[in-house]
Amino acid sequence: MVGQVGQSPFQKKLKGGRTVTLLSVGTGGIRNYRRPLESEEPRDYANRCTIQWHRVSVYPERLGDLVMKEVVPG
Repeated sequence: MVGQVGQSPFQKKLKGGRTVTLLSVGTGGIRNYRRPLESEEPRDYANRCTIQWHRVSVYPERLGDLVMKEVVPG
């Protein structure tokens, strides 16, 4: 998945003792056209340019530690 990280990743301890790392990634933005079409309503243009947010969970602890160290918002 390619996108921008929305907030700093954080780790959470599960009931079973495992640690999961959570972060949000925004994908999308302007898709096909960079300007509104002449006959396009502002609402339609805004819907075409929306960012979709995805919640990412990283379960392997070693990979989660790497995410905590290397991933920054933006």
